[in-house]
Amino acid sequence: MNLFAALCVLAVATFLGYARSYAFSARVAALSAFIEEVPQLLLRMDYETLPLNRLAASLAGRETILAKFWSEFGRALSDQSAEDAWIAALAKRAPYGMTSADNSLMLGMGGALGAADADGRRKTAGHILLEATRQRDLLREDLTRRGSLHCTLGLMLGLAAAILVI
Repeated sequence: MNLFAALCVLAVATFLGYARSYAFSARVAALSAFIEEVPQLLLRMDYETLPLNRLAASLAGRETILAKFWSEFGRALSDQSAEDAWIAALAKRAPYGMTSADNSLMLGMGGALGAADADGRRKTAGHILLEATRQRDLLREDLTRRGSLHCTLGLMLGLAAAILVI
């Protein structure tokens, strides 16, 4: 019975280490997706005459990490302003791994999308995307340093706890 309990403790601790490492990589992937897809939306807003909800729906149809977010954003645009729809979509369908700091960084993008003039929209979005890129690059460095550390610590903690159980 002690052996089974030790194996369970080992498995849980290892899983927690890998989950922490995966959450880090998911956060990097989510920020990368925003950094890649928001400029595409801005470019299409400048050169296409489609309403914003149709542009968001076209991004949702591409089956990326942000597909559910874009779908929710497009749906919310039917009865809300761009800024309110962006905030609602972030609250409801932010991709896995994004933290409250990431969400607060991305909140400003709603106001940029709702700006009437294209220059102001591009300038504001550019600043937000620049900060998101800086944040993503810092996270990538952190992931290379600490990503495998979480996995190893989970395994070692699990082994130590398993030894104590036995």
